[in-house]
Amino acid sequence: MENSNGRKNNKVLIILVIALSLVVIGLGGWIIYNKFFTNSATSKILFVNRQVDNKISVGDEISIGGENFYVINSDDNITSVISKYNLMVGYVLDVNEEAICDETEYSDECYTDISYKFNKELTNQDKGYGLQSQEAKGWYEHTKQLVGIVPFSEAYYWWYSSNITEKPDYNTNTMYNIYDKSLSKVSPKVNVDEVNDVYKWVEHNDYVNDYKGYSIAYYVEQYVTKLIELGAPQNITGRLLKSNEALKLGCYEKKYESEMNSYKEGNCTSEKMYDDATIVGNAPAWLYSSSYWLGSADMSGSHNTSIDFKRVYFISTGGDISSTYYIDNQLGVRPVLDIPTKELN
Repeated sequence: MENSNGRKNNKVLIILVIALSLVVIGLGGWIIYNKFFTNSATSKILFVNRQVDNKISVGDEISIGGENFYVINSDDNITSVISKYNLMVGYVLDVNEEAICDETEYSDECYTDISYKFNKELTNQDKGYGLQSQEAKGWYEHTKQLVGIVPFSEAYYWWYSSNITEKPDYNTNTMYNIYDKSLSKVSPKVNVDEVNDVYKWVEHNDYVNDYKGYSIAYYVEQYVTKLIELGAPQNITGRLLKSNEALKLGCYEKKYESEMNSYKEGNCTSEKMYDDATIVGNAPAWLYSSSYWLGSADMSGSHNTSIDFKRVYFISTGGDISSTYYIDNQLGVRPVLDIPTKELN
């Protein structure tokens, strides 16, 4: 009887050991799976290139759900990153360059005439739509096609049209940040036969005070939603690079004044681009690897006419930091994300 009971107890003990082992193995497997294979936010933010161990530095490259970004600023609370490439959104225009020479007895000057032809609107049917793409570079020298170009907005909502008065919510002190998340519900409307005329290619409303309509936030906010679906933290926010941030990253800008006008010239590269040899920058090359809109209005122009208040900053592949009309047809979308720094640690 004692031997029989001993054998029973041994069997029970063995069963308990096996059950406990299975629980431990299962728990360990769950931890490994959750850490490396689930769509949790922490598993989706990776450092691709970190310059200093255990420190977040400007220029570090990170990946969120397969989309790469460069760090442009970081403190204990927020880390800001800019997308490595422009987004594959908006429109495609074909570009034709033609050399024209004005040969008369008084002149033999030649110049390049550039014309555009509407190719298509990008949609969900296009590969990589809504995400970053190396193809979506906007304008660059001698390109045959502009891919991923969008207008900044339908209206210059940061100014009143009836008089040259600042809107209370976009005052002079905040003109470096005119990105408006609330204007993210309306898509742009373009006139495909008028792409050679900046003022006709996109439907816009210059002189309607209360009209806002489409803005570039339409694409940025959709991108933020996609990133969250790919595993980004729920508390990230999107916007555009500000002009003052570009200057902090090494772009340089100089203002010129005259009796009739005032203007700025800016350069992000170390190469001389203008007659004034002092206009050189030292920004990293990734900052001007594509042509894209910034989220800042240009306040430097002459105040003699309202058209000066319709200009928005951009950076181009040539290294320019300048401004153009809000309905221009050569620039793309390069989002900036603000991420709680704790999510990267």
